[in-house]
Amino acid sequence: MKLLDKEHLTFYLILSKENAIQTNTKIAIADRLRSHIFFKLYKTYISDSILIVRNEGFKELLKRKGWKFLAVIVLYYLIRDSIIYIIIPVLIVKGVIE
Repeated sequence: MKLLDKEHLTFYLILSKENAIQTNTKIAIADRLRSHIFFKLYKTYISDSILIVRNEGFKELLKRKGWKFLAVIVLYYLIRDSIIYIIIPVLIVKGVIE
């Protein structure tokens, strides 16, 4: 094993410290995401629905989740499309968004 001189050792320690800080930051972000409500929603509801569709089909998903599942999907796309195709163009025309 090659011994490092003082400059290389200092550089190595700085890199190690930066990597440790980045790792701690990534861990903190992951912990924050795990506690976020959308992550919990995805973890419990959406991933479960995807597994049902893959393994047993869409009809089984509708049997298990019912009409509420379809209502959530329709509302999601209604809100998303309203923002994209109505609200943003109106704001652009009014000059609020450039």
